[in-house]
Amino acid sequence: MSQVPPQTLIAGANAPLPTDNISIRILSQNPIDCAAYRLTSDGKVRGDGDMIFYGQIRSDDGSVSFRGHDSDGFFDINLPTQPA
Repeated sequence: MSQVPPQTLIAGANAPLPTDNISIRILSQNPIDCAAYRLTSDGKVRGDGDMIFYGQIRSDDGSVSFRGHDSDGFFDINLPTQPA
């Protein structure tokens, strides 16, 4: 996995990503509900298997997973296997 220096992003900010596996850490001083949505090139979620959160910690194909809890969690993402 590539090492990218930690960055703090504000709402709407963008950051370049490597092209292999990444882990995104979500930290909060208060409990929050984190979710990740796998989108196709047309910006659509294909189904329930593309929504990853505390109640469904893996995508249907296992290429995105969530670990941690409501104030310190990680999304592990295999970027090359994501829908185009």
